[in-house]
Amino acid sequence: MSEDSKDSSLVCPKCGRKVDPDFNVCPFCGKRINKGAVPSSWPFWVALSSLILATFLFFVANVVILYANMQVGGILTFISGIISLASVPFAIMDTLQKKDKIAAWASFGAFAFIALVFLILGIMWLCLIL
Repeated sequence: MSEDSKDSSLVCPKCGRKVDPDFNVCPFCGKRINKGAVPSSWPFWVALSSLILATFLFFVANVVILYANMQVGGILTFISGIISLASVPFAIMDTLQKKDKIAAWASFGAFAFIALVFLILGIMWLCLIL
C-alpha cells in the first residue's frame, strides 16, 4: 500500500485533526464521524407491516361479519382502520428520507388512502351496529 492511498483520511469536524477513514469516532476528541449516513428503511417496514396486519384483520372481520357476529366484525373492522391509520406517520417519515420525492409521495399517498378506506369502513360498521 502506498503513502498516497493512506493519505485518504477524514478530517474531524470538531477538532480538525486527520482521522483514519475506518474510524467511526475521532480518537482525539471522541466526536462521532458522519460518513454520509444512509437513510434508514425501518419506517417503511413498520408502515408496511402495520398495513399488512390491518388488511389481515379487515378480512378476518369480514368473515366474522358474514358467518358469525355483525357487532364483533364491525369492531374488528374499526380496529383495522386504527391500525392502518397508525402506519401513516411512519409512511411520512419514510417519505421525508427518500431522495426520489415523486415516488416517495406516491407511496405515502397509497398508505394514506388505504388507511382512510379502512377507517371509513370501520366507522360505517360501528354506526350500523350501534
